[in-house]
Amino acid sequence: MKTIKFNMLSALLFVSFLGFAQNTENTDFDKYDSNRDGMTDRMEFNTTYTNNYTNWDNDRNGSLTDSEFYTATFNRIDADRDGNLNQDEWNRGAENMYGDYATTNDYSKYDKDQNGMISSDEYSEGFANSDYYNSYDANGDGNIDTDELNEGVFNSWDRNGDGSLDADEYSSYNSYYTNNSSQNPDKGMKKDPNNGNPNNQ
Repeated sequence: MKTIKFNMLSALLFVSFLGFAQNTENTDFDKYDSNRDGMTDRMEFNTTYTNNYTNWDNDRNGSLTDSEFYTATFNRIDADRDGNLNQDEWNRGAENMYGDYATTNDYSKYDKDQNGMISSDEYSEGFANSDYYNSYDANGDGNIDTDELNEGVFNSWDRNGDGSLDADEYSSYNSYYTNNSSQNPDKGMKKDPNNGNPNNQ
């Protein structure tokens, strides 16, 4: 009898946990879906995602340089925070963030010193001549402002290109673009050693 009661209690706790996890996820998505129609359009997204700009803008001057951009995107895929990208981290980044801008999916081509890891410098240098940064810098002035970052992230997140984000798209890319995931891409973020100024290199 005690065993039956224990099993029933365990089942109830498990169901409660699943409900809590689902509610937590929905609450995060609801921050973007202000009208609760199950979709997030550009206006809704921009209103909320603007709060994330300072997590990209290292020197907090309201202007995102290429150095800051590459530091921020590197940090978001360096899951173990060791300052390097291993093969798995690189592959996840290629699949979810920069695959359209990498000149090749060959990991070794970006690992210039052939030590089996891609450093932040190798990453930045590897994308320096690509359109990755330029795809966000819409007006081509060499800086990404809040509106441009919002637009660039939204376009990356909207994988089916329908002009809105659904809950599945949100769940798939949340950990790469926001601070709401348990896999927080900004916890332990490494600072840009140049403070966003490429002339300091």
